[in-house]
Amino acid sequence: MRAGALRSRAIGYFVEPGAPVRGAGEPLSSLRSAEARTLGSAAVAAGASRGGATRLPLRAAVLGAAPAATAAAGALACALRAAARSSTAAVAVWAPDGRSGVPPRLGAAPSAPRPVAGVPPRHGSETTATRRGSGAAPRRGPATPAAARLAARLSARGFAAAARGRLAWVALDDHPVAAAVAARRVAGALEVPLVTVVGGPRCEVVDGLLAEQDLVLVVAEEPEGPLARLAVESCTAAALACGPLAAGAARCLALGGLAGPRALAGPVRELVRDLAEPPALELEELRW
Repeated sequence: MRAGALRSRAIGYFVEPGAPVRGAGEPLSSLRSAEARTLGSAAVAAGASRGGATRLPLRAAVLGAAPAATAAAGALACALRAAARSSTAAVAVWAPDGRSGVPPRLGAAPSAPRPVAGVPPRHGSETTATRRGSGAAPRRGPATPAAARLAARLSARGFAAAARGRLAWVALDDHPVAAAVAARRVAGALEVPLVTVVGGPRCEVVDGLLAEQDLVLVVAEEPEGPLARLAVESCTAAALACGPLAAGAARCLALGGLAGPRALAGPVRELVRDLAEPPALELEELRW
């Protein structure tokens, strides 16, 4: 055997051979036809899957007084769930004054230590939630299996969660920093729509959380008033102002996680529908 052949075989044991040059020895016309067929099949597959394109789950926030904002968040979460064709959704409630409009779970002790930002407290340590006595776990109620499983997942991660209707409800800590951290952890753990209720005063930490949302809904007694307009204009995400839900069946269904799409105002429903539908991408025809 020649020395050159031996050297080539020895090098082949240690050095990966280079990839052959694409199209070497093939006419240009055959290459173009093959590429056109490949791109054409990819375009057909993209067009077929356009309606079911993979998208990040929707994230929204509701600003306002805690009782009214919580009811509106329930209605918004139900609308986002239906628009996203999801089996369930979640609502995270931040109500520092404890007046979220959602009764606490029967027998829950507000003074008992509970996780801060979803992290269980150390033995003997005093947490912010313990010092301030932030709200107990949300009240449970009749729920769908999907919502019950989602609430169980969140509870296993250390959050105070409960299921009602088609939604899983999560109580956030009183401190804005801990609440923002917990809201981000909840959002990262979910693949379904999430609505965060901001029922406390805004600060830099809260504004940072609002900037990460797809939609911000401002609930005010006067949606056209100066305060509501200022709140909408100060949001970097898509924002709308609306009035609170009427007391009665609409509010009860929203808090029970069973609100219909008509519980929200028309402009809010249109914006939810636009956010849920992926944009249609026009496929340009290939020309050679």
